[in-house]
Amino acid sequence: MPSKFTPVEPIGDAHHIGTRESIRGAYWYLRFYEASVRRYYFYSLKLPYEEGSRSNLNEARRAAGKKLPDLQANSDAGIFPTLNITPEYARRSYLQDIEKKARANQDLIDRGQQPVYEVEGGRGYWDLKRYDDAHTKIEFSIREFFSEQGIANKHIREIKQKDLDAFKNWALRNKEWAPATVNRAIVQIRMIWRYAMSKDWVDFVPSLSQAAPNLAKRKRRALTVEEYAKIIETSRRKYLSLMDKGITAGARFDLAYMFHLWILIMANSGIRPAAGQVDRNLIRWRDIREEDVAGEKRMYIQRHGEKAHLDYEAVVLENAHEYIEALRGLQKSRGVYDPQNGYLFCHTFDLGDTKAGDPVKSFKTAWKNNLKEAGLDSPKGAPQSEKLLPYSCRAFFMTQRLQSSDALRIEDLAKATGSSREVIEIIYYDYSTRKNYEPLTEGSDKRGKKYKPIYKDGIYLGRE
Repeated sequence: MPSKFTPVEPIGDAHHIGTRESIRGAYWYLRFYEASVRRYYFYSLKLPYEEGSRSNLNEARRAAGKKLPDLQANSDAGIFPTLNITPEYARRSYLQDIEKKARANQDLIDRGQQPVYEVEGGRGYWDLKRYDDAHTKIEFSIREFFSEQGIANKHIREIKQKDLDAFKNWALRNKEWAPATVNRAIVQIRMIWRYAMSKDWVDFVPSLSQAAPNLAKRKRRALTVEEYAKIIETSRRKYLSLMDKGITAGARFDLAYMFHLWILIMANSGIRPAAGQVDRNLIRWRDIREEDVAGEKRMYIQRHGEKAHLDYEAVVLENAHEYIEALRGLQKSRGVYDPQNGYLFCHTFDLGDTKAGDPVKSFKTAWKNNLKEAGLDSPKGAPQSEKLLPYSCRAFFMTQRLQSSDALRIEDLAKATGSSREVIEIIYYDYSTRKNYEPLTEGSDKRGKKYKPIYKDGIYLGRE
């Protein structure tokens, strides 16, 4: 049982500083009175009591004066007055809050209903993917930053903007992250403070400096036309060799056939190949949109906010319509075609725990094996920038579109691929002044062909 509190002098209208005895001697305490519940709360000032010492009393007054606003703020916010609201506490509370919202929204989505919990200060609604992204950033970087900077257990009202602004350089120095990854973590720091402000724990949301993008470092090895042809031929040869053996059905054949069609569809639409972790990024048949314009069939693929981008509609090149129809035909013949909820790439046979109709989440292994068979695999330990990746199909689409049309604007290509003008110009647009010599100089020599240059004593005077 706590020892008796001995009041020494009042602080404000209803609060007091005083002492309590412990086995280590007497210590100063602040007694806080919460009028709404008519209850006292006690907070240790962690200061030993020195009887008769004026300076010790003044030190206790200062400590109590510093802590009293925090206790009052907690009381006003309807929480336990002596609870120490720290960045660490706010971090945990924020994660618990958004997890509840994400799960509630996901339940609504799974039942075909609209989500209700929006991302405050952001775009769209919470779902499990967005929660997982936030949790990863907060748990494996922001938590560490709070601890290393010595602010994890300070009262959150003591934290200044400059304390949080140190995150950018800390992350670039300690994590070796790309600037975009650092900036996504910075967003989460702001979200934690936005949540804290909604609870009246703080009165500001920090405006933190962003890491400057270094898009040039994201540039990957380009997939050439010759390499693309070799990849296509190798994947085609895989399922044709099975057909030569009389194998035209079964998981092995169907997956080899689907992989071939997957490459063709990726390279003829420019969409981001799904990594497989997020169900909403997997293409469903309902995402395939078709229209008839003056007798011409047009086809699109609806994409849903990949990588925090807005939704966009990717165009499917006309020659690639037959690849999607081939997939549709395969699924119909296997009895797994579902035009509304079915996946564009799905398993067609039961295989262990995998059931027919379940999505093929990625073709990463098939891609890697195909490169090896085609003689295009990279040496072990080669950096990502030198490897051909599934993403290379997206880059191939963009560069081919830019090279094939003088009329295509980069802004339009960006909107059709869920990218940005800046990213396309730096990463995908293989610009060459020499390749563009003719359009750059068109019409410039008309005058030169009509008039001859005039020189006098070797000095150019103009044209006659």
